[in-house]
Amino acid sequence: MAHSRIFQLTDEYLFKGGNADDIINETDFYEIGSFLGPVADSVSDECDRKEDFDDLVEFLAKAVGHDPKNNDLLAWHFSSEDSETAEAYITFKPGYRKEYFNKRYELFQAFVAQTTPDVFMGDDNNFSLWLLKQAFGDMFGFYVWLGEGYVVMLDDFLRRLPNDQEATYWLGGTVNYRY
Repeated sequence: MAHSRIFQLTDEYLFKGGNADDIINETDFYEIGSFLGPVADSVSDECDRKEDFDDLVEFLAKAVGHDPKNNDLLAWHFSSEDSETAEAYITFKPGYRKEYFNKRYELFQAFVAQTTPDVFMGDDNNFSLWLLKQAFGDMFGFYVWLGEGYVVMLDDFLRRLPNDQEATYWLGGTVNYRY
């Protein structure tokens, strides 16, 4: 059994004044039927928020070949306070979205070029079609909680970023899911 995480990314810092009422937890996922079952076997809010944040930032930085010394496409901060309520945010700089998807598009195109009618019909046990879908969005990768039970793949979240302006998102809670 493997696992991944769901991140709550918002337009504002949710822990102002120590209030954590709006932070996601595992019970939020038992109320929505679209995630448990089709994607996840179980969810748990027994997570290390700082470690999860570091994993997300590492993934986002690697995806565009980001150099931490040159904050050209991505910036982030995790304060040294208690990791469960620490101020944490990611800033996507202009051009991040385009750079991220240019690399993904090249991969997608390579898989499309290799897709023959036989592969399309499923003669390779659908593995090639699975790779094609993964290039568009990783079904078992990171997810983002957008609120009110609405969860999207990280790629779908990144597709919503403005390409020509900076966008900052604050980390609320994190939830681990198993599949």
